[in-house]
Amino acid sequence: MACSPTAAVAAIITGETATASSQIGAPFNRVASHAVDNSGLSGGDNLASTADQTHVRFPPNSTMWLSTGNGFGGVDPNPTFTVDLGAVYDVTGVRVFNYNEFNEPNGPDLTGRGVQAANVLVGQTAPTTPLGPITLAKATGLANYTGQYFDLVALTGGPVRTRFFELDIQSNWGGDNSFYGLSELQFDGTLVPEPAGLTMLAAAGFLLAGAAGSNRAWPGHPPFIAVVAEPVIAAESSPSLSLSPTRR
Repeated sequence: MACSPTAAVAAIITGETATASSQIGAPFNRVASHAVDNSGLSGGDNLASTADQTHVRFPPNSTMWLSTGNGFGGVDPNPTFTVDLGAVYDVTGVRVFNYNEFNEPNGPDLTGRGVQAANVLVGQTAPTTPLGPITLAKATGLANYTGQYFDLVALTGGPVRTRFFELDIQSNWGGDNSFYGLSELQFDGTLVPEPAGLTMLAAAGFLLAGAAGSNRAWPGHPPFIAVVAEPVIAAESSPSLSLSPTRR
């Protein structure tokens, strides 16, 4: 009896890496990687779509990313934050935990450093395809902060096929010294498999070359070119979106 294939179920993507146009290193250690490594997060059910994880508000060191602003180790007036998912995924949703630093009652509320407006860019080989400008909600500064979820399937009718996700940041929420920060980004999605036809052809070519005693190296199969449309991102807080963002 033939069995039908089981559809892949979206789950939190793991193993991402992040880079930024600037970051604050030791001794404060607010580098880009801390916004994708689950630092500062409570446990959850392995779905970004579920608001069951909270992010700490203090300490920000080793749990959040912060740019150098207007001179804290460098000047960065046009910050960018880029996530590499490590492979091509059909991304079904994104949860953003904005910059949540608030050392109450001993320190000031610094959640204004969080990203307010940004242009979103995606792509399978580089973040070059614009999805549009987006407005992120300001973090609450509370210990029970659960972030903001962007459900791509429910709000746009389909996932975004991408490997790279970039925020070209335009403004913060009025924070000091032109700092821009994020606490964590999470992505739900399913891995896009390598096309079976290309895999079989490449394997056959390798075997034929070996049988013929060829000394040529296997050139590898061509890159996968997706045909899935990349929709505009929308969010539960109804941020402003456009298909033709203007980069600064």
